[in-house]
Amino acid sequence: MTVAEPTTYQCLPADAAAQLIRTATAATLFDVRDVVSYRNGHVAEAMHLAEDRLPAWFRRLPKDQLVLIYCYK
Repeated sequence: MTVAEPTTYQCLPADAAAQLIRTATAATLFDVRDVVSYRNGHVAEAMHLAEDRLPAWFRRLPKDQLVLIYCYK
């Protein structure tokens, strides 16, 4: 039996996140704002995802893949 590595989360300022979006070769981008806000405008390539569905997506994504999540804050 092995012990899972702890998950690492970082809160990034908008300019750092934008730089990652421009330069990352394999990143998944989620917009967790409400669907009306998403439809009114979102970052290109961002997928809309309700916050309660994030854990299911995290189980599907490769553990070494960059995931960026943005919201209102």
